[in-house]
Amino acid sequence: MRGITRRSFLARALGTGTAAVLPGAGVLGANTDIRLGFIGLGRRGSRLCDAFSKMAGVRVVALADPDREHLAAAKEKHPEAQAFTDLRDLLEEPDVDAVVIAACVHWNAVAAVWALEGGKHVYVEKPYSHNVWESRQVVEAARKHRRLVQVGTQQRSDVFQDELRAFLHSGELGRMLSVRAVTYKLDNRHPIGLRPEPMEPPPHIEYDLWLGGARDLPIYRDSLHYDWHWVWNSGGGDVINWGAHVLDDVCNVVLRDPCEHPRACMAAGGRVLFNDAGETPNAFVGFYEMNQLPLSYEIFHIPLSKGDPRNSGTLYGTRAGFVVELEGGFYSGGRGGGTAFDNDRNRVARFRGGGDHVANFVTALREGRPALLNAPVDTIHYSNCLGHLGNAVFRAGGPYDRLRAEEMAGAHPSWQRALAHFHERLEANGVEADGYPNLQMSPLLAFDSASEQFTGPNATDAAQAFLRREYRAPYVLAPQA
Repeated sequence: MRGITRRSFLARALGTGTAAVLPGAGVLGANTDIRLGFIGLGRRGSRLCDAFSKMAGVRVVALADPDREHLAAAKEKHPEAQAFTDLRDLLEEPDVDAVVIAACVHWNAVAAVWALEGGKHVYVEKPYSHNVWESRQVVEAARKHRRLVQVGTQQRSDVFQDELRAFLHSGELGRMLSVRAVTYKLDNRHPIGLRPEPMEPPPHIEYDLWLGGARDLPIYRDSLHYDWHWVWNSGGGDVINWGAHVLDDVCNVVLRDPCEHPRACMAAGGRVLFNDAGETPNAFVGFYEMNQLPLSYEIFHIPLSKGDPRNSGTLYGTRAGFVVELEGGFYSGGRGGGTAFDNDRNRVARFRGGGDHVANFVTALREGRPALLNAPVDTIHYSNCLGHLGNAVFRAGGPYDRLRAEEMAGAHPSWQRALAHFHERLEANGVEADGYPNLQMSPLLAFDSASEQFTGPNATDAAQAFLRREYRAPYVLAPQA
């Protein structure tokens, strides 16, 4: 007998239903098989399904994807699992202990909350929300329903993270002065096409389910899958996609958990040189006033220069990671490790290692102990929101003004260096910042941690609107607090 009907999901989504609250944290025990359902079976979801299925005592019992081709491929690997195009049918199954969600960004938070309302534990890929408000709702739902939620920021399980955190705060290279996070990527970061007529959704995809709560807008890009990252309706670009990794590393080892929201932030950038249907910036610099030290985040999907089209460039050897400036040197690294140097460029320390993030989730699930999770949602919420805040202030901005940007970045030397590199890279690719039609910038917007709203004179209604979204019925995320 199904404990939760699709009707009850619709009622909750519209705020008229009441979800059952299961007692305790749902301890499964060492001798009990963990029965997993998988929501989203594209490239990342398939890899997660493979990883979990190889673990002793873990069974893949249910699969859900609105793409019938993805679903059939997963079913072929796991013939014993039930298969659904509608995730709500999976969530009604009483024999599913936990779900692994690797859907599109516009679906992740909705699916996670619905799963929690159905009494399931959750492993959800990053970025686990489409905006700041959604991020908070997953945190509140996990608390309300007393279920474990692990976010797929897998570097949180890297064994060197604790060592690096201890080193940076030891004083061996003096006080930390600033941190610059970067994502310089050219692979899979090409123009996504611009159709003369809107795409007809492929017939093997249940498009209404794929679209979920996002707006039903015409699609002019070439491919439905993956390139949804680069339009605002379904994604948030690399500001949240890779920001979920590198900004989380900063929160973990530099700012140290519990991290806080920034006091204020601003951003500049645009989609340059790509004549395509993409909307998210391929050149971006965001600035965050953190309580501990100034933080910036730079993204480039364009080369170091137009004369060197395959060179993404690095910041002290790092293409996707962060650089910490210290009084006595610097640290440069990313996923998998990094290196610390003194001011004479002598290597002081090297950090390497990996980890098993899915095993960490299974261990915590067996024991019913949220404290064992390496990436619990209430911790990851703050790094997750850094990317969302960067996008929100960027989208609330106006035409780019180089002089004004330089004045605003003058508050911190590291911000000045990040902005200078922004201008240098644009110019090396033949883009003049002032007057370029797709470049914009925001003012400095203050942010209140308690209300998770912008405050002050620059907190326009337009800026506030980018902190959440409107939902297309019936795929509505109801407030959880």
